[in-house]
This record gives sequence, structure tokens and C-alpha cells, in this order.
Amino acid sequence: MFDELPTYTNEVDLTAMPASLLRLIRSRKHGLWSNKASAELARREADERGIEQAA
Repeated sequence: MFDELPTYTNEVDLTAMPASLLRLIRSRKHGLWSNKASAELARREADERGIEQAA
């Protein structure tokens, strides 16, 4: 599955990936992929906190 990922993360829309796949990528891929997956998960968590605080 991970062999199918392109070399560069800018070729993939990480925002469209489910959180479970991002967590899997973060744990099994290293370097740029792990960093980008972590950043996307952090962005989603921040968005959720912002929504909860606004409610």
C-alpha cells in the first residue's frame, strides 16, 4: 500500500485522506510523509477544538 504513494507529498491531497490513514502513514513512513501527515492531523484537531469552543 505504501509503495503506491508517490515520492512527493504535494502530489497527494492529504486533506482528503481519512484520519486513520494519516495516522498509519505517520507511524510507518518516515521523513516528509510523516511530517505532512502529522501536520494535517494537528490542523484537523485544531479545527475541531475551534468548532467546540464556538459552540
